[in-house]
Amino acid sequence: MKKALFVTAFLVTHAAHAQFVPPGGLSSGTTIGGSNGQPMFNSQNRIVAPLSNPTIYAGQVATATIASAGAYAPTDLPVTLTFTQNNSGPVTTADVSSYTAVSARVVAAGNACPTSSVYTIASTGTKIIVSDGDGLSGSVITVSVGGSASASSVPANPVTVTSSTTGCTPPQFNLSWGVGAISLTRQGWGYTTAPTGTGSASTATDAALASISTTIGTGLVNLGQSIAQGSDAAAAAQSTANSATTAAAAAQTTASAAIPLAQKGVASGVAGLDTSGNVTAPVSTTGQIHAGSDTATTYNAGKISIAAAQRVSVGDNLGYGILDNRSVLFGGRRYGGSSPTFVYASPYGGSGLGATFGVGLTKSGIGGAQPALAPSGTDGSGGISGYPEMDAAATWFFADSSYPWVSVGGDITSGDGTVRTVTYDSTHAYFSPSLAAQDVALLRVGMHVMTNSVGSTRTNTTDYWQPNNDYAGEITAIASDGSSITVGGWRVLGAGDTDAAQVPGTTYDTTMWPTYTHADLFMGVYTHAIANNSMCFLEARSIKTSGDANSPEVGLYPEPVTDCEIAEMDLHQGLPDYMGRAKGILVTMNGPNKPSLDSYDFMAGGSTPNGFVAWNGTKANNFISDGFYAHGNNGVNSGLSTDGTVVVGTAGDTHELAEFIGASAVQPDGSGSGDKISLVAYESLIAASTNMGANAASNVALHWSELVGGTTTLVSTLTGGDKVTTSTAMGDVVFNADGAGGLGLFGGSSGAGLHVNSSGAVTADGDVHMTSGKALFFPNATSTSAVYLTADSSGNFNIGTQQSGGGGLNVAGATTVAGPFSAAGASTLTGGVVGNLKLSTAGAQLSLMPSSGTIAPFAYATDKADIAFSNSEGDGIVLNPYGVNATTATLGTAVLTLGTPASSSAACTAGQFEDDANYHYVCVAANTWKRVALSSF
Repeated sequence: MKKALFVTAFLVTHAAHAQFVPPGGLSSGTTIGGSNGQPMFNSQNRIVAPLSNPTIYAGQVATATIASAGAYAPTDLPVTLTFTQNNSGPVTTADVSSYTAVSARVVAAGNACPTSSVYTIASTGTKIIVSDGDGLSGSVITVSVGGSASASSVPANPVTVTSSTTGCTPPQFNLSWGVGAISLTRQGWGYTTAPTGTGSASTATDAALASISTTIGTGLVNLGQSIAQGSDAAAAAQSTANSATTAAAAAQTTASAAIPLAQKGVASGVAGLDTSGNVTAPVSTTGQIHAGSDTATTYNAGKISIAAAQRVSVGDNLGYGILDNRSVLFGGRRYGGSSPTFVYASPYGGSGLGATFGVGLTKSGIGGAQPALAPSGTDGSGGISGYPEMDAAATWFFADSSYPWVSVGGDITSGDGTVRTVTYDSTHAYFSPSLAAQDVALLRVGMHVMTNSVGSTRTNTTDYWQPNNDYAGEITAIASDGSSITVGGWRVLGAGDTDAAQVPGTTYDTTMWPTYTHADLFMGVYTHAIANNSMCFLEARSIKTSGDANSPEVGLYPEPVTDCEIAEMDLHQGLPDYMGRAKGILVTMNGPNKPSLDSYDFMAGGSTPNGFVAWNGTKANNFISDGFYAHGNNGVNSGLSTDGTVVVGTAGDTHELAEFIGASAVQPDGSGSGDKISLVAYESLIAASTNMGANAASNVALHWSELVGGTTTLVSTLTGGDKVTTSTAMGDVVFNADGAGGLGLFGGSSGAGLHVNSSGAVTADGDVHMTSGKALFFPNATSTSAVYLTADSSGNFNIGTQQSGGGGLNVAGATTVAGPFSAAGASTLTGGVVGNLKLSTAGAQLSLMPSSGTIAPFAYATDKADIAFSNSEGDGIVLNPYGVNATTATLGTAVLTLGTPASSSAACTAGQFEDDANYHYVCVAANTWKRVALSSF
């Protein structure tokens, strides 16, 4: 390559050149300032003849070519190209005239789209091919036609595309754009080697910088024109510098020379280092602040390339639409970009001076949102005199209701002093006049917005939480002139309404917004403030078959994590016993007003098998509140033996297990008062024990008892129960009351009542009374019916049965009846009867079971003077007057049923007789009948 020619001009004063004569003098015919003469100076020190610009080779850039288009997020555009510095002349410059899409990533999958679908961005001509159509995990995304767009017309991410397939809902994409075309704006000169150009920084997920290659021209160029071009640029720069403020000019002067100490660390100066090596002024920049970078990485298994990225960055949304561009990010810009973060500090005061690390969900600054760490000040409830401890917190989390980022509408005066009208269609909110630039700058895609237009009439039970019933949406696009926002549709939170055509109306929510009676819109809002949201995932362990830059380990199993905890809190107490107080979690509701009745301090949900687990040792109060108490399982403990080697027990000693706590009275505000009433579960020792370490279960009774007072539980002092004052009992159910598995049901504190032994036998310590009109039932062996006992209003004792057809009374022994004995059905008496036996039912029969056989003779009254005798087969009966002297016995008229023996040898008993119309039959010996004829008289 030829060496560039450099021309140096020497300027001399007029006095010097007035006597200047070229060596050898002027030749004959030479003129000054004329044609073919010598250029000289006139009286104004100007050359008296024009200079003809020589054309020489000057190391000038002839062509510039895009070597690599780079990859940029839409927010990175326009890209600035910077070329290699040139110390011999002006630097080459070039502008990017158009951009083209270079890559795409699915951020929202499509639906019902065929494989290898081609999607189009009409405004740029870009075409994207998706292998599975919908853009699901593992699909291949290819930009087949990059298209062309200026920096201002490149669409923002996420990009909405179109599809020619009916019924297909296309995916949404985040695109990266590269340099598509450039133009040289200055060729520069004085280069000895071809310079290269590099694009400005990129924040795209697959970030890559554009690269420009050039060639040096070998032809002749007009040096004067190039010098003039450089001079014009210098003149323009000089003009800009001259128009800058005095402070900027001073800073330029300082930066271009040795920096005076007086200009270091001062306004309009520079930030230097002090004697300790610290920067003497704060650093403020709109660019990236980072501490080192992770280098680019390629995972061969999946052919996945991951670009280099800063470990700590500011103001980068990564192109995903999930981080604000004001975010500070530690790691996370690339796969494996781990940036462990530690904060160490020792708090020393109240409020903000008492926290090491604080996070506030609020728009209020540090002066408006501070940690509630006390004491702060000297006196008062939050001062040293009123607060018992000095708080210090390693972390402080705060969630506030805050204010919307931008509020606009007919009831609202915006920051620029303008009241605006808001109107809606199904996917837009329109503003008249347009939003001020300061408000547009605050809006973001993905921002939640809320109207004051009612979209649902849902109501909840009085005093319970009422959900928001107003139309809400999420911003998907923002008009740059502030005239409108686009939303994905208007919906009511949690109402399940999916009608895409619904539009906020003119019924306004004056409960949520009491004084707003026009259409108003609140942008950048939330309705559920969460101070700390923790998640822990147990992922399925299977080999990955595909990956991307966020998860590239194709062909590998994930880590063997099988145990997941949301939070672990470890307490340590190294002080002497009982000197230090160790506390886990404290939740307080500070009012001043009452929360909804479905508010709570703790909730266990989901499908975990155990909602609350407490094991604090057998002597601990596992749960204590003003309504319920549960103790550990340390058993009855009367104290230690004299030598201190074993625990001893005294008969009747107690140990509380659990307690439900109520009150006897209630105040107008709903708070309980009066006597403490408790349903208490406790143990008691049946017999004394000299070694409770070997005490058997049979020596312990378990009670469910109502006590008035009687326990020591008190939540305000965290005092648990132990011994129980049984004398305050209002009733007691005792298990193992007799030490043999029996059950006791006792009234008051007397220990007397019903006893049921382990076999089911019941013993009563006092009278047993039945409620008037109620019966005592005795089921039969198969439980198909029962005999019952009742008492009527006249004091009669009645025995009944549920058996179909009636039942009877079986008395196994002698029965004494002081009054009348009435039986509605058959009654069997197997013993003697003392007193009168009356069968009061008309036609009632008195059956007498024989000493053998089952056929029983019976007697019944036919009228007031006659008694009939028979048996169940209708046979005649024999009356044997045992102990009766027949010679003196007097019988009145006897009426016998007529009957005829079957034959003279029919079965009979001696003395038995029968009569019919013709004969009188007498059994003279066993089975021997004789007869005599009857005649008229």
